[in-house]
Amino acid sequence: MPEIVILILAVIFVLGVAINIHEFGHFIVAKLFGMRVEAYSFFGLGPRVWGFKKGHTDYRISAIPLGAYVKLYGDDVTAPLEGGSSDEERVPESELYELRPRWQKFLVMLGGPFMNP
Repeated sequence: MPEIVILILAVIFVLGVAINIHEFGHFIVAKLFGMRVEAYSFFGLGPRVWGFKKGHTDYRISAIPLGAYVKLYGDDVTAPLEGGSSDEERVPESELYELRPRWQKFLVMLGGPFMNP
């Protein structure tokens, strides 16, 4: 029985690392294009448990210990993942994901899969 528990924990850990690397790909490409990143949860989904803010980005650990996520300003599709929606801060249009050319959005989307080993 302990072997099964160790195996399950190992699989969760490996998947968590792979998901984090994937999400980092989205994060770094968005940052390279000058898009504003609201939150980068490098561990977990759901509401923020702990973290720090650097610039406009909240680097956090979230409540549900599965995966990771990136929340870009102007991309409200991921709002349910963090347990809320964007704050009402005025963001320059040049930093909004939603108003970027399609090719930039496409490269941000590809950033995750290209980081996967």
